Order: sequence, then structure tokens, then C-alpha cells
Amino acid sequence: MKKFQLYFLSVMILITTINVVALSSNAKEVSIKELRATPEEYSNKNIVISTYYSHFIPNFPGWLTYRGFDSDKYYYLKTAPTSVPFLLRKKSDAGKSLMEIKNKSKVIVYGKVKKFRKITTKYRKRLAAKFPQYYLEVDKIEQVETTPKKKKSNKKTAPKKKEKSDSESNSVLPSPKL
Repeated sequence: MKKFQLYFLSVMILITTINVVALSSNAKEVSIKELRATPEEYSNKNIVISTYYSHFIPNFPGWLTYRGFDSDKYYYLKTAPTSVPFLLRKKSDAGKSLMEIKNKSKVIVYGKVKKFRKITTKYRKRLAAKFPQYYLEVDKIEQVETTPKKKKSNKKTAPKKKEKSDSESNSVLPSPKL
């Protein structure tokens, strides 16, 4: 039984490695500015983006649930700066390793740009025009570097003010001129 488990594990590692190599070899490196300006140009294409990971949102906003995405199946990643939503499947390998990535760290994101499905009701169609039309389905996310924590400076405290002597504190205030 242990031999079978070891064999199965090694095959799974090999398949994962092949998928990552294939994904990174045919993916086009895109800047955030290019993706924000023309997401339709990269529709259904694998891309690579270098960005800063902020955090993930466990509960989706209404406009995202109208598009058919469920917070039970996806993570909504907040990255900076971008206006294209990054969605990551919770059950994927990248979804399981997401908790290891620290907030405000630089990451490389591999994924495919996709268009949101159409909304049928008239009310929701008007709302859909205000929100993004494309999203990035994340296949892999790698942490490149973490931002260092700000250290408290060891500045000397300001010198205390001298206390006024009794003669200065009891002085009479000048009367206002009328």
C-alpha cells in the first residue's frame, strides 16, 4: 500500500511540475497598465503579472455574485494597482498555498483572462456597465519578496519644557485696549 501511495504522490508531483512549466512557457508577461487599458486584447490567453498582493476577500460584493461566482468556491484577491478582479479557486493548489503568502508582498501571478458571463435582467445590465467586464482566473501565485516591517525609530524623546517659576506664573495679563 505504501508503495502505491509513494508512486501516486510522485506522479502527481510530476504532473504539477509539467503543468507549471507549460503554463509559464506559453504565458505572455503583461504589465498592469496594459491589462487595465485593454483587457479584451488578452481574452482567453495565459498571462503573467508582477504585482503586490494585499489580501483576499472572503465575502464577495454583490456585483460579483450576480456574475455567477460563489464565495464558497473562489477567493477574490485584492492586488494593487489593478481594476481587473483576480479570482482563485479555493480547491486548487494555489488556493491552498494562499495562506502562506504575506500581505503587502510582491507576487507573480499566472492566469488566464476571461470575460464575465452576460447578465440577463435589465436592472443588472445597467449595473454591469459600471463594473469590470473581464477577470483574471489565477492558476498559480508565487511570492517574490515580502515588504519589511517598519522598525520603530530610536529617536530620543524631546526634552521636557522647563517649568515656569512662581514669579512668571503669577504674572498679570495685560488688559486689552479698547
